[in-house]
Amino acid sequence: MIETGAEYVYAKAVTEKKQGETPIYRHIDLVGDLEWTPYPDVQNMQDFFKKIVRDFGNNQFLGTLNKEKKVYEWKTYQEVNKLSIELGSSIQNNNLFYNTSSEGLNTNINLFGVYSKNREEWIMLEIAGYYYNFSIVPLYDTLGADSMMYIVNQTNMNTIYISGENVPKILKLANTYQIKNIVCFDKLSEELEGKVKERQFNLIYLKDLMEEFKDKVPLPFAKIDKKDVYQFCYTSGTTGNPKGVIHYHQNALAFLATCERSIGVYKTRETDVHYSYLPLPHIYEKQIFLSLVLHGASLGFYSGDISKMTEDLYILQPTLFCSVPRIFNRYYSKIKEGFDAASPEKKAIIDLAFKEKLANIHKRPDIVHHEKWDELVFKDIRKLLGGKVRGFVTGGAALSGEICEFLKVCFSCCFFEGYGQTESFGGCFQNAPFDGKYGDVGGVNSSVEFKLIDIPDMGYSADDVDAKGNPIPRGEICIRGQQVCGGYYKDPERTRQAIDEEGWLHTGDVGQLNSDLSLKIIDRKGNLFKLSQGEFVAPEKIENIYSRAKGVIEAYVYGEALRSYLVALVIIDPEYIIPYAKQNNLPGDLNELCNNKEIRDHIFKNIIEEGKKANLNGFEQVRGIKLDPKPLVLHGVTTNTLKIKRPDAKKKFKDILTEVYNEVELTNHIA
Repeated sequence: MIETGAEYVYAKAVTEKKQGETPIYRHIDLVGDLEWTPYPDVQNMQDFFKKIVRDFGNNQFLGTLNKEKKVYEWKTYQEVNKLSIELGSSIQNNNLFYNTSSEGLNTNINLFGVYSKNREEWIMLEIAGYYYNFSIVPLYDTLGADSMMYIVNQTNMNTIYISGENVPKILKLANTYQIKNIVCFDKLSEELEGKVKERQFNLIYLKDLMEEFKDKVPLPFAKIDKKDVYQFCYTSGTTGNPKGVIHYHQNALAFLATCERSIGVYKTRETDVHYSYLPLPHIYEKQIFLSLVLHGASLGFYSGDISKMTEDLYILQPTLFCSVPRIFNRYYSKIKEGFDAASPEKKAIIDLAFKEKLANIHKRPDIVHHEKWDELVFKDIRKLLGGKVRGFVTGGAALSGEICEFLKVCFSCCFFEGYGQTESFGGCFQNAPFDGKYGDVGGVNSSVEFKLIDIPDMGYSADDVDAKGNPIPRGEICIRGQQVCGGYYKDPERTRQAIDEEGWLHTGDVGQLNSDLSLKIIDRKGNLFKLSQGEFVAPEKIENIYSRAKGVIEAYVYGEALRSYLVALVIIDPEYIIPYAKQNNLPGDLNELCNNKEIRDHIFKNIIEEGKKANLNGFEQVRGIKLDPKPLVLHGVTTNTLKIKRPDAKKKFKDILTEVYNEVELTNHIA
């Protein structure tokens, strides 16, 4: 990054602009080719971890909470390395993986499933894969039973490494005949053991497996190419089956190469401690894990009960808190409620402290401490996260600038914001600690390049200008480079849809280039958008389901990136509503009936029931509705084929649906 006048510049154009797209941009400091490894002698993840153990072998690495003693018990990098190699030798020796050479991949794959909350056994299996070329297929609860069965069947997974609490969930799955071996982290009850054996699974305890090569000469390590498969990262689909994103060793190393360019407070330190509670199957947490390992830092696992987070944090005292907007929003609400409940005298002091500290941050965004007010006002607030947090990382969805600033003041922490997708091995854009802007995701990293391409249907163009005539290029974000995945496993059609012949990953996200060549996410192409907790929603699917409900003709489902839930405009069916009103002695014409609370509650109940019948997820169900008697076509927001023109509908109904949001929040106290 370079500074020009009062503005920092994140990127540089490396090509001329073409019709319908921006130039191709790269990291401002990059010279030569896109980076793909943090060190010249590191060619795969095995090389990488060997180096880490040499450099940081005696550092504490993995911490597990002893719930009785209320302390974290640690294993060093050297200890974890030894245990992982012994475990890998046993897995290799007993063929506890599925070996395949699949179409579309020029490599042999040894894969197995992992289904567990974050814990040290998860990481040991990961590291065992570095040495013996195993490819992990993570499973997680939010996929749902059908999606899990799809993954098991698509990968032909024959071995799953699993925590005891998840064994009953696997037993409930139908058509899992491929699974032969269940390797369990925890001792099962006799009754559960019996059920496992009834299903003719081969039950093995991980503890017993690790004994086979304990303190013995391990099996020879595998020879690994940078294009060997590191992991399969399945993304939960909003329509259709989940997609198995193929990550190579090269993708992981490319991300690690970018971590070496981190600056100031954003550079991970050897003394850092991370609280690991976000699911390891998600690429966000995996990136955090790798960035910690790169610098020999420490990772403490949560207790397994998210309701005990405050207690965990008090014991662990992490220096980094990596989370998602939903959690940051909770802390914001909790602290703000405390401020509002303070006495007038105390509140006056808090307001003064907040005002002075915020003014200083606006002058120097990277200086977040205040000698006077941190001790007098904000010291106790920091204890909510253990008292030692120096940096926040947020990702997965948008976080409002107001909340960023508020928490920055209260916790004396810089905010690290980034952008990426599972297909780009997570974050490949990041902001700088001294960049005081909010709402954008910073600049491109050194392992990829990007461009924006026009989306005529949505009115976005690389030639767009603002009201003053200043260029504000807008379009679909396309990414190419070393972090981009190898496509979707056994799914060439969707691979071609996502990655074009020139290697560009078409993200489906709409970006805007700022004057400093940082990127701002402004929309989602097509009919998908993301809620604040990171869940993607397909509104058309929900609208089709709600249109089947009694009393409903059609619906327009709406969501915002800074909200965790949906609302909707529902077009009522007069042939249903009028008789219903008469039967219940509800007076008024259609317009008046649309504003009747009893009618609205009845229609709301109908659409929620219809959603449940269709197995909508909780985040796909709306929380509030507005009734309207006029069809969408008469509002002028549909195409000739009666499909909703979402940009037009958003503009037309935004104020109405904002009122619905306000009413829901007032009624239910939703943060």
